[in-house]
Amino acid sequence: MDLVLSDENFISDIDYLSPLGKSDHSVLRFSCNFSSSDKCFGEQLNYAKDDYVGLCKHMDIDWELCLAQHNNIEDMWTAFKGHHLEGIEQHIPKISKFCDWQRPSWKCPLPKNV
Repeated sequence: MDLVLSDENFISDIDYLSPLGKSDHSVLRFSCNFSSSDKCFGEQLNYAKDDYVGLCKHMDIDWELCLAQHNNIEDMWTAFKGHHLEGIEQHIPKISKFCDWQRPSWKCPLPKNV
């Protein structure tokens, strides 16, 4: 490789070394200055295993009667949102944290010579 392309400034210490064997391409040695975080995504909804019919039945209520009990749009929105979130909680299962099931090799830092 004779060229390093990057859209950010995280490459440093570029050394041009002699070609390997009979190649006409230089060997480049460089450092990548970046860090990765051990980020967990928490619980996420698993829409692939949802009970869509059950959620629809849960949401099939007399909204006029339900929302008429509230005096302003904020209270109506809060009532609707609460009912909807309750339905999601009951009918859409959750997946555990991503970092709990990721492969151990994904958690290890890269060796310095890579």
